[in-house]
Amino acid sequence: MSLERSSSLKALRPKIEILEKSTQSEFEHFQNTVLRQICKFQNEILLEFISFYIQSKNKNFSKHAPADKLKFIESLFSKDTSFKNTLKGIVIGHFTKAEFQFYSLNLSEINKRIIQLIKTRFLSQFKY
Repeated sequence: MSLERSSSLKALRPKIEILEKSTQSEFEHFQNTVLRQICKFQNEILLEFISFYIQSKNKNFSKHAPADKLKFIESLFSKDTSFKNTLKGIVIGHFTKAEFQFYSLNLSEINKRIIQLIKTRFLSQFKY
């Protein structure tokens, strides 16, 4: 069952062309071969969730100046634990068993990378 799940999950992920560096750390490798693919695959739901969350926390968000919007978004990504946990869950749920085992041994580093990747993706697509 686990092998079937792993194969199915990997088949869903879009392929991303990334130049492999010989000096790449295991975290960079994991980020490039796993996290980026999952974030790209989950992009639509990530954007939808973040937009929903912003509106639920700040009903007048669309009326704010761009600088205030950015400040609010930065605050969510740095301080809102519930928000960050949900984002991590959207990604972690697409790990294979082996990927989850690597993740569980490196929680702090991988969590930082997940949040940073999602934040970068969101801000690059956000319309002020």
